[in-house]
Amino acid sequence: MALRCMAERNFPVNIMRWRSVAVRIWAIGAAVSLDVTQATSTLADNNAYQGKSLRFLYAKSLAQTGTNLQLLGYRYSTSGFYTLDDTAWKQMSGYDNDERTDPDESTPEWADYYNLYYTRRGKVQLDINQQFRRDGIAFYYRQSAKVTGIPMKRILCCRWDTAIRWRALHGAFLTTITNPQAIQSAIKFSH
Repeated sequence: MALRCMAERNFPVNIMRWRSVAVRIWAIGAAVSLDVTQATSTLADNNAYQGKSLRFLYAKSLAQTGTNLQLLGYRYSTSGFYTLDDTAWKQMSGYDNDERTDPDESTPEWADYYNLYYTRRGKVQLDINQQFRRDGIAFYYRQSAKVTGIPMKRILCCRWDTAIRWRALHGAFLTTITNPQAIQSAIKFSH
């Protein structure tokens, strides 16, 4: 699963392509929250879209064990709801293959494909991460998403990261090493 950063995209000349209003309600300890977002977006086709999104989230941090749980996250969006990230695309569909990050990759992967004609309607996700003293952190992430016109997809991602510390004469510094051959290879996509 790729995380995208807005700074990597070429913004259209008119930066005011997205406006939103969001309201968040949360319970004691911020373990339960509900937010509603109303957005007006102008996409690459220069049409304006309006939509709403509702998100329910239950999250819990167990500080004494180093465990963070997002036991349930559910988002429902109407057909006209698009995110700020969606408004940055220069075309309504295509591949996000950036030659700066992988110059040897001439054929884009299917995971890099986007299509703004299909809107995300619902998403359920579970996210757990566990800190192991100073030795590392383990992640478990599962998501099911419903996109208009496409069968439901399930995404499972597990990862183990380790942090190794070196002490030098002039101080200490921290380096994080991600082991891609470990649990991260367990990423599965299925219907």
